[in-house]
Amino acid sequence: MIEDLIDKLGLTEFSDQIVNSDYTVIEDGKLTQLDLGLCDAETLPDNAFTTCPDLELLNLSAMGLVQLPKNIFQPLTKLRILGLKSNNLEKIDPSYFSNNPNLEVVNLEFNPLASHFELDGVRVIY
Repeated sequence: MIEDLIDKLGLTEFSDQIVNSDYTVIEDGKLTQLDLGLCDAETLPDNAFTTCPDLELLNLSAMGLVQLPKNIFQPLTKLRILGLKSNNLEKIDPSYFSNNPNLEVVNLEFNPLASHFELDGVRVIY
């Protein structure tokens, strides 16, 4: 099942790392936690997470990301924790998180962000 999901995400080159991660969790056939940390990718496809509506924790740390598609997090209405630490992100618009009502933490440490922002009820770490 996880291999099918990895294929749908277009991340087959990282399948061994994802499958062997202690942080990737499938509960009752639903992917609730996905660790893509350290997977080398400057960006992700716009629709990367449309097949993962049950994600609660998503780690995209230390991937080398330089940009994110504007609507990449829109399907993730259950997302609570998002790790974007140690990438090369210079800009993130707060509107990227407009469809994430359960979001509690966004970790943006060690990114060369040009500006910081606040989100109501969300702990944003810089």
